[in-house]
Amino acid sequence: MTGTAPPPPDSSDRRPTGDSLRKLLDAGGVAYAPGLDPAELRAAEESYGFTFAPEHRLLLTAALPLGPGWPDWREGGPAALRMQLGLPAEGVVFDVENAGFWPIAWGAKPAQRKHVLKSARWHLAKAPRLVPVHGNCYLPGVADTWDQPVLAVRRSAVEVRGTSLADYLAREFGTAAATGSVEAAHVAFWSDLVDG
Repeated sequence: MTGTAPPPPDSSDRRPTGDSLRKLLDAGGVAYAPGLDPAELRAAEESYGFTFAPEHRLLLTAALPLGPGWPDWREGGPAALRMQLGLPAEGVVFDVENAGFWPIAWGAKPAQRKHVLKSARWHLAKAPRLVPVHGNCYLPGVADTWDQPVLAVRRSAVEVRGTSLADYLAREFGTAAATGSVEAAHVAFWSDLVDG
């Protein structure tokens, strides 16, 4: 009897579950509250004008991480959440204004300072919105797109900290060894800032 080899697993076979993400938090000693319900997730997205990526939504449904650096989507102050959401773009604007940063992809730099800042903000508004995960680490808020990288953003310096949210949690909180550079999916604009 000849058998056929099973088909290779597709990416959906490797997707995390809420339980596997919660176990990564447990392994890293991260405190958490019960996850957000669908109404709480919708309220956060509508209040702050973004969309959680599917893996981020999955984590937050399973558990709401708590403690320093973790955004509190249930009871966090609106001003603090807005500030954390705005930091990546504002950091880039800071470097445009103070360090002469101007990506080639944006075309010719305007001559007048007020037009430089206006143009920078216009370009940044077209980039995917980064949603805070922990500290200065963000996940692109791209609906229906799995395996988006977690990016550490410090002004115009960007580093890939995980190829996905599960990979980031494993690397950051000690269940997987961090090794060198990480190959990750491309995120419009933000990935272009990785390694300068």
